[in-house]
Amino acid sequence: MRTGETVSAKQANRICEESSQWCGVNNGQQREHDLWSGTGNREGGWRVACCVYIKYRQVCERLKIDQESKLIKPRTNLIVAWLGAASCLGISIVGNFQVSNEKLIHAAGAGMCFICGTAYFCMQTWFSYRLKSYLNSAAMMYFRGTMCILSILLCGISLIAANISFHLYKGENKRKWRPEDGGWDAHVVSTVSEWMLSIIFCTFILTYVRDFSYIHLEPPVVRLEIPP
Repeated sequence: MRTGETVSAKQANRICEESSQWCGVNNGQQREHDLWSGTGNREGGWRVACCVYIKYRQVCERLKIDQESKLIKPRTNLIVAWLGAASCLGISIVGNFQVSNEKLIHAAGAGMCFICGTAYFCMQTWFSYRLKSYLNSAAMMYFRGTMCILSILLCGISLIAANISFHLYKGENKRKWRPEDGGWDAHVVSTVSEWMLSIIFCTFILTYVRDFSYIHLEPPVVRLEIPP
């Protein structure tokens, strides 16, 4: 029994270590392919990126025929799309680099996700105002505007509270933050703000459902040219 228990314990420890290294919990230096195939990116970043691209193409098509959208320049639409792409990259960075090992990279990813994401949604709300006659109702425009205001407030609160909590922290393991480690209140405020921001971002993406119902997707045309 002791031999069996020892072998099982060793196997369990080995599996835990391998899992931790793969997920980036104990390995500060992430593998390059993890950044593009990790869970944080596969389940979140790429899906949001698809929505950003489809929305960009939808606005491009509307700009060709919409007389009320003359104040929206194609270049502005492209810049907004890049803001959305930067936010998606931030989601990937946050999901693949742990704050306990790569604090600066994790913080940079969070900043890209929340700051660029908030700017993206604010600009999309302005697009909703310009295109409200065709794609959105006035109620949807005001609803998105309210979410943008909340996003701006929560983004500022989260960033400020996170900086305060890190400066006041005196513990050793941020993954097991305790009240006696210092900066607990600011840490809780930052964490709650981040979760509320995530909920708002997901809700904003869900408001695209009606917008995307006007889109008709066709399979790409593939032509094969055989050289003589």
